[in-house]
Amino acid sequence: MAKARSWAGETAVSSADRPNTKAMQDAAAIVFHSSVSDAVDEFGGTRGLAEALMREGDTRKVSSIQRNIQRWLNYEQGTGKESSKPSKAAQTGVNRATMQERGGSGAAVHVSGTVSVNGYKRERDMEIPLEFDELMNFVEDARWEALAEAYNVDELHAYGDVSIEIEVY
Repeated sequence: MAKARSWAGETAVSSADRPNTKAMQDAAAIVFHSSVSDAVDEFGGTRGLAEALMREGDTRKVSSIQRNIQRWLNYEQGTGKESSKPSKAAQTGVNRATMQERGGSGAAVHVSGTVSVNGYKRERDMEIPLEFDELMNFVEDARWEALAEAYNVDELHAYGDVSIEIEVY
């Protein structure tokens, strides 16, 4: 099986020698993703979701937010009526509101595979606890540095075929 390679200066660098950031970002992207229709159901209608989005920082009127929610629902359902995909910021607001509604207080990030901690690289199974605010920041900007800080080490990276799972509690 061929290895993907990239070049750094004059030296070939194997993809197995670079941190597997994509696995971490993929895990973070799906942990809270909530469809707009699921969020509407959880909040008891478009008005409930609109009010939750206002608590998340949306400054528009409830009726304006409700119109957008209806457009997002039309987009999800594939109707030709006025429809639009939620912006990244809007989807983040829906995800945050839904998570807070579910009562999450934090999470554990499970990392299994070749992991480097403070430069010592070996096979590990580790669990990194995150408080709710740390988790929300991590999900919005998944970086190894954030996990290293939560694990209270200077450096933390995973390499190769790594398993990263986020368990919300």
